[in-house]
Amino acid sequence: MTSRDRRAALVGFGGAVVAGVIIVVAINATGGSSTPTTTASKRLATTSISRPAQTTTAAVTTTSNAPVASESTLTAFSKSAAAAGGTVAIAATPIGATSVESGGSSQSQRAWSTIKVPIIVTLLRDLGSSAKLTQSERSQAQAAIINSDNDAAAALFAKLKERHGGLNGASLQVQKTLRAAGDTNTLVNTVPPAGGFSTYGQTRWSASNSTRFYSYLAAGCLVDQASTDFVINLMKQVDSTQSSWGTTALSFPAGSVAAKGGWGPESNGGYDVRQAAIVTSGRNPYVVTVVAAPQSASTSFAAGQSAVTAAAKWVKENYRPAAGSKASCERIK
Repeated sequence: MTSRDRRAALVGFGGAVVAGVIIVVAINATGGSSTPTTTASKRLATTSISRPAQTTTAAVTTTSNAPVASESTLTAFSKSAAAAGGTVAIAATPIGATSVESGGSSQSQRAWSTIKVPIIVTLLRDLGSSAKLTQSERSQAQAAIINSDNDAAAALFAKLKERHGGLNGASLQVQKTLRAAGDTNTLVNTVPPAGGFSTYGQTRWSASNSTRFYSYLAAGCLVDQASTDFVINLMKQVDSTQSSWGTTALSFPAGSVAAKGGWGPESNGGYDVRQAAIVTSGRNPYVVTVVAAPQSASTSFAAGQSAVTAAAKWVKENYRPAAGSKASCERIK
């Protein structure tokens, strides 16, 4: 690809993802309300910290000498994100790679239902294999992923609470699973939120760390192969509430996309919408997470879905995973 072609591709959705470069663009970063920490465990302190509304100057961070996006490209990304109905973050990596390329908002939004997969993976790590799930647990895992059923996920989390001494212990085990996937800073929330939402769903989980987790999962580095296949096969069957937008709404060969979506109201009344997807078509499989945060109370679930789909489409058309990338647990652990 020539330098001219590369610049043209960057402008497509703002140029957030470039092979060999990590670009972080902070755009109208509006945070949620603060929540006091009530747990005695320092390791499980909530990440729901106060982030006053602010408009920041676009900044670029790069890990190589590759060409850096111009100011006009960053402006284009900002306009595209705003037009899509929210502040958008994108993070992608080839399956098995050691680094994640990211662009857009640097803010970590709530995990919502996307953290249901780490909960299930944590239980599988406890048991040693999906073969040891009871029929009830197997059905609950299916409902939690395919239908994003909250009660099913809560029942599985309750199993972790029984095994690890309550809320703090269960949350710490899920956090350990994230650490096993190379996530060094996400703290699983333990403070009960208002509105009847789960504690774990309120965890602040960046697009980059989400992508890192799903990449390790896809590479078979978190649980045995049977358990990996069990989880990913469920993700390939997500219902229309999760598959009609984002990466799953795009044209890919049947069975080549596994995904988990999540959504919920932010403190300003608008909707957070996010999706993590594992794409196995083509020569170089990749993982992508797209998160759309609401700009205002009028940002609807549908607007968030559209923003995630637009960003996922840009990734499909412009992101080129490194040639020859191959999953290797020895390399990425």
